[in-house]
Amino acid sequence: MCKEMLLNEFNLEKLDCFFRFSDRGFVILTVNEYHIMQKITGFISEKAGVNYYNVTRENFSSIINGVKSGTKTDLKLVYNFFLEDGDSIHVLEKFNLGRDLILERCKYCIFIVPLYIELYIQEKLPNLYSYCGFRERYLRKYNSSFSYIFPEDMYLKTKVMQKNLKENIYDAKDNIFESLDTFLHIKISEDIFEKLENDTNKFLDYIKLSDTQYDGMLYYKIQLNFAKVATAQKKFKKAIQVYQTLLKDENIIRNISIFIETKLGMADNYLYIGDYNKSYVLYSDILSDICTDLFDFLEDITIKEYKIQIYSRIALCQIKLGKIDEVKRIILQVMESINILEADGNREFFHIYYNFFIIYLEIYPEESAENSGMLELLGQNSRNEVQNAMYLTVKAWYEGVIKGDIYNSIQNASTALEIKRNLYIENDVRIAESHYVNALLRFFAGNDEEAYYCCMKSCNILKNINTYINKMIKNYELLEEIRNYTI
Repeated sequence: MCKEMLLNEFNLEKLDCFFRFSDRGFVILTVNEYHIMQKITGFISEKAGVNYYNVTRENFSSIINGVKSGTKTDLKLVYNFFLEDGDSIHVLEKFNLGRDLILERCKYCIFIVPLYIELYIQEKLPNLYSYCGFRERYLRKYNSSFSYIFPEDMYLKTKVMQKNLKENIYDAKDNIFESLDTFLHIKISEDIFEKLENDTNKFLDYIKLSDTQYDGMLYYKIQLNFAKVATAQKKFKKAIQVYQTLLKDENIIRNISIFIETKLGMADNYLYIGDYNKSYVLYSDILSDICTDLFDFLEDITIKEYKIQIYSRIALCQIKLGKIDEVKRIILQVMESINILEADGNREFFHIYYNFFIIYLEIYPEESAENSGMLELLGQNSRNEVQNAMYLTVKAWYEGVIKGDIYNSIQNASTALEIKRNLYIENDVRIAESHYVNALLRFFAGNDEEAYYCCMKSCNILKNINTYINKMIKNYELLEEIRNYTI
């Protein structure tokens, strides 16, 4: 967006009318971004003479002295509340106590604050908030580009784990069981995958000719494990083909866990390739299956666990299909079930909370109780470095990009990036994700050179990964906007 167009999306007529038809008063203008703040201060300067007070450089005493020494026709503009929470709140509380004096000594007192400061004034300083006769928000909505955790175990893989697995690759190459287990967690070449497929088929032929064909359902477990490897290697059509073959064999119903895993696997792969209608139908079929007499032997808790996993996947289908009301209903339903299970024991639901938070960001790309509540749950359930880094990244987005708490969010985003660099290889998409968040936050703070550098780092990673086109587009859009302020 070019500088000249930056304010076109905001209606400044209300602010203009306030200056033309009001005698005096307090004003709150809510702005999260440095460049928008600059444009608004420029607009105000055209209307009247202004005394500027930057709270990152001046304390309350110097501001109040300026108010006392000025004339009653002055316009005082107080801005740059991008401080640590305690500092910003301390300044605001003093303004609240001195509001009568300030209004007596100047015609207008305008506060330009980020959203989280406005919300604090509204909740904690209602007298100051009610003093403000004009309040307006100038906030842009940004769509996040976070990736869902899916499948839920893959996000926990770190570079140390990958290194250890790769060291075992040569030992595993002649053992079909070890190969299937190892290749589920590391990226392999086309040649190795083809060899794995051939070895798997040979082993399946061997089982067919032996007396162990149905011993422990080995024949089906091998196929199921190969399908999982195909999914991990992003060969989704191959995986679907294997799952379809399995489901044609009526014998797998003898092992309920394999039957459910097969159906889930096929539905998951359709979700991967973007066939959301087909994956939704399959997930719904699984829900119908586990409610039949065949599954009577399962404990109620086990059925609840299955339903949580399936409904959380259905929510991903529905958000992609644009069925917002259905998604909201499903999330509430899943959360109720999780609350029941959590009362019975310690279970891992981080991936579900994370996905639901991202879904909420799509539904509510602004401050909301739903976003705040899910983020709090996410923080409470972050139990390792991987989860903590992911939590800090989305927290930095929500509290920085959406709520405007730039100072603390930059700290969180930087911490998350440092953790990820220790956990992952440098060209991991999760590091690119952190670079993008860091770039946007620094752009919000007016640190354009740092923002440009962070954005370029993200672009350099993503240009080598062709499966994240949307992330790449967002990066280039931000890069172009930053260029408008650095050229």
